[in-house]
Amino acid sequence: MSPTLPSVTGGLIGLNNCNPFNVKQVGPPEIPNSWWQGSTGQDEKGHAIFVRDEYSVRAAVHLLAKYQVNDGLKTLMEIFSKYAPADDPNANNNPNEYAQSVAQHCNVHPGTPLNLFTPEKFINDFTMLIEVLQGMLEFENYAGCELPCETLRSGARLDEFFRRKAA
Repeated sequence: MSPTLPSVTGGLIGLNNCNPFNVKQVGPPEIPNSWWQGSTGQDEKGHAIFVRDEYSVRAAVHLLAKYQVNDGLKTLMEIFSKYAPADDPNANNNPNEYAQSVAQHCNVHPGTPLNLFTPEKFINDFTMLIEVLQGMLEFENYAGCELPCETLRSGARLDEFFRRKAA
């Protein structure tokens, strides 16, 4: 039995945009060289449109690394308060619900500190990172949504600094 797709547009748009994590575009629309790597533009809500799912994985990993290393956000509760802020005017985000959902998927408490990256932003705990990404996929799209593990792995390794530690 295949999962029932939601009637909300967030997940379906993300899947159609090769952006199952619904990562927002960086940089202004008029300056394409400031966009995420592998991006061809953005949708009406500011989500990046990628050429392949791997680039959405790369962007999500970049954001998680930035949140953990640069911003000092260690728990899922802290991370998703920034990743999906309640005050985003283009979304109906509930960061607490997001953190609870991903935590349940990962079998951790949403307030437990995670050590996904080293201070140099190398991947430190690849297994937990993949679990967090899978939990994000389900929350952003629909229950049972997943990408092949190889897509997650290759997306996380698109950059040299991720590959060196995660290989």
